[in-house]
Amino acid sequence: EDKESKGSTDKRTTLVSTLKFKPSIADNLKMVRCEAGHPALPDSTLATELQISVQYPPGAPEIAGYTPGQPLKKGDRVPLSCRSRGGNPPATLTWYKNGERIDSSYTNVKGG
Repeated sequence: EDKESKGSTDKRTTLVSTLKFKPSIADNLKMVRCEAGHPALPDSTLATELQISVQYPPGAPEIAGYTPGQPLKKGDRVPLSCRSRGGNPPATLTWYKNGERIDSSYTNVKGG
């Protein structure tokens, strides 16, 4: 959508172009660029660009390290890991046991 309006003097015109789009996950961290061409600049354009950040939810968390029904003995150490993939910003992970919060430490793994 383009608009034209009078500038600060009678001989200046301000143009406004509005881009409307629906960002997807694939658009995260992509560059958006706007160029202005003019007959006084036949071999070049004026341009500005910015990087967009698209917020999107992560995948459902998954717990690894234990198979349901696997027998455990008192005192066994069972290394469980909870993983949530994707999301911008990344999810925070919190462990609960019988509804009581027991840990909220996690590590951000790039590309994992």
